Amino acid sequence: MKKKLSKSFFVLTAAFALLLLAGTSCSNDDMPETTSTFQLKLTDAPSFLYSQVNIDIQGIDVYVGNTMEGSAQVKDGWMKLNLQSAGVVNLLDFMNGKYKVLVDQEISACNITKVRFNLGSDCSVKSLVTGNTSTLKTNGSFTFSVDWDIEAGEDYSFVVDIDAAQSVSLDLNFDPEPYVRAFVEAFGGNVSGYVHPATAVRYIEITNGTTKLYTIAEKIAGAIDGTDKGYFAFICLQPGDWTIKFVTKTTSGYQTREVPVKVTAGQTFKIPAVIELSK
Repeated sequence: MKKKLSKSFFVLTAAFALLLLAGTSCSNDDMPETTSTFQLKLTDAPSFLYSQVNIDIQGIDVYVGNTMEGSAQVKDGWMKLNLQSAGVVNLLDFMNGKYKVLVDQEISACNITKVRFNLGSDCSVKSLVTGNTSTLKTNGSFTFSVDWDIEAGEDYSFVVDIDAAQSVSLDLNFDPEPYVRAFVEAFGGNVSGYVHPATAVRYIEITNGTTKLYTIAEKIAGAIDGTDKGYFAFICLQPGDWTIKFVTKTTSGYQTREVPVKVTAGQTFKIPAVIELSK
């Protein structure tokens, strides 16, 4: 005589089978990552003629190759990035190591060879001398070359450094192509310090013999003219020996001074003493 199996027996058997399947199946943690975190930041070198250099950023595209979606390779071409906030940006708000995050998103593994900024019509400059605001003429976009390999599962942060002083011509055309530095944020080393008096400094130059970069001393809030000190910084410099030159105003009575510094990869060299200018 055959025994009838109870209903509860079948329920328990099915539950046990499901547990076995769950134990042998792949979890989400085992799935290979196919995308990477991609950040794009904006910084700037100063202008000696303008208190504002405003560019109207409406979009950013990158030219990608070797892009993989799953196991399929996608055709090379332009890809639109997710701009965090479109609109007018004053480049001079982001000097001496400050930056603005433009893009922060996930992208597929690829090789990026070009970056294109698409500009709107609301671009302008404000004169340091007269205080007048004038329209800044553009071509509607500017493009520069890079070589960024994006691998799946990694985090990337890139910095775009636009030299405002050299990008604006005397006839108020914006031509930044030759004056853009684009690099991995972790590249090189940094230098920062203070100079006194800040009001005597026309501009600050740093050079390693082949590359020259510029900034200005940012006067500390609340300081009194003639007794002030100013902050300066240079970021993402190639490791090695550099010379900082503090170029003074001819009417200040102070002498230009040079200070040698050594840049180390991955470190910020903070000049320990205030750079004192002499008459």
